[in-house]
Amino acid sequence: MPERPHGHADSAQLPVSGWQALRLCPKPVVIFLYGTFASDVGQGFFRLVLPWLVYNLNSTPEALGTLAAIQFLPGLLLPWLGAIVDRSDVRRVIALASLVQIAFVTATLVLFVTGRLSLWLIYVAAMLATGLGMLAYNGQNVLLRRATPERARVSVNALSAIVFTVAWYVSPGLAGPTISRLGIAWALGINAFAYVFVLVPALFLPRTLPDAAATQGVDVLRPAWAALRKAPSVLHITLVFAFWNFTWGGVYALEVFFFRSTLHWNAAEVGLVGMAAGLFPVALGVVGPFLAERLRIDHLLIATLGLSGLGMAILGFVRSPLAAIVAVGLLDGAVAPVSIIMATLSQRQVASAVYGRVSAMQSLVVNLPLPAGGALAGVLAQSFGIPATFSVLGVVTLLSGGAVLRSGLRRLRLDL
Repeated sequence: MPERPHGHADSAQLPVSGWQALRLCPKPVVIFLYGTFASDVGQGFFRLVLPWLVYNLNSTPEALGTLAAIQFLPGLLLPWLGAIVDRSDVRRVIALASLVQIAFVTATLVLFVTGRLSLWLIYVAAMLATGLGMLAYNGQNVLLRRATPERARVSVNALSAIVFTVAWYVSPGLAGPTISRLGIAWALGINAFAYVFVLVPALFLPRTLPDAAATQGVDVLRPAWAALRKAPSVLHITLVFAFWNFTWGGVYALEVFFFRSTLHWNAAEVGLVGMAAGLFPVALGVVGPFLAERLRIDHLLIATLGLSGLGMAILGFVRSPLAAIVAVGLLDGAVAPVSIIMATLSQRQVASAVYGRVSAMQSLVVNLPLPAGGALAGVLAQSFGIPATFSVLGVVTLLSGGAVLRSGLRRLRLDL
């Protein structure tokens, strides 16, 4: 029987669905998720600032590909970080991660202002940003698993996904003009301050003590893999997401290089294209609960891979901002609905005692292909050019939808 927070025994039985189910969640959790929006917008400045700095120091596709690859190396530690989260009050994990992020982004700002920020220090900053972000995100996943009633999880996962998706696109739209008009130092300063919007709400979250079974034993990898093997649909959707991240990561790693080197766009133009491209993924995020509750999972995944592959294939041939907006919008497509389904399936099929480790293992499996895709794309682009590289990755993504029909996800729906 799934656990429910105190005070929700009666309300959890109400016949609610979609966004209405959000009212079953504790208010501090909902407020925290809204706080992550403001924080994610500011944190997202790093996604434009770092490749911009790398391009200024070494304007080659290999340098941008290396940046995309190296920043995900901390993900190798995710299962052990997940074990820490499993055995902790997640409020403390999130608050501590926010404090450390404030400190290192401030240090990056000081190094930049004093002229001591070298290429390898940018790579270190990228690794720290990603590693701490992964820890905080894992803490957020465990928070939603522990603190929300089962009936509300589709809606709360939808809110989490759409908050992230909106911030992902709004952030470069603000970062670009900030870099162009105020400079990189201001962008880094805004980035550092943004973590306050997570730190403060985290202090008011309900206590989320670990399951007693989470403190037993010291093995990390074996319990997580065992839990995933007992939930084959969770494992299959994780692997599909991982493959999508491989091809998507290759294209994403070279987007900024392509816009600057080939199209000669400035920071404001690149940022605004990124923000406008988010309209389609955000719209799908808004209807995410409806899609997750009504569509077959295999149909949603096939459509996601098809649209994304099409966006990849045409991106390398665009020459106008409007065409770039369409291509990037298709490329990112249905990330929010897929995230909602993966999170909800995991929360329902994975025990609380190992959920942090399983969530971390999923993040590792999903994110590990990103550096591989970025590194491969850099090498391919150097040899064959960016349009050909994007096209190959797009065709492979389009064809991969056939594998979904042969997986355990065939004809599967969320059991609502």
